[in-house]
Amino acid sequence: MGCSGQAGARGHLFHHSEIRGAAETGRCYQVRTCSGDLGDEGYQVGGVLASYIHLHFASDPGLAPAFVGACESFRRGRGDASASRETP
Repeated sequence: MGCSGQAGARGHLFHHSEIRGAAETGRCYQVRTCSGDLGDEGYQVGGVLASYIHLHFASDPGLAPAFVGACESFRRGRGDASASRETP
């Protein structure tokens, strides 16, 4: 959704849990805590992203348009008939 390696959105970690045993997929991004530590976060399987991170969209003005653009690209790639509709 964003540019690789680019700092941007702020947020907070609302909950946490642990997977016992081996995860079926690897973590898909890293976050930096308020103390400066890096941690692995998020799992992605297909088109699903699982994470406890709650983003503050106002922290990066480009985040919302990037999210909408990623959704539109995904929809076009699936060939949905609704992708050709124009939205106001």
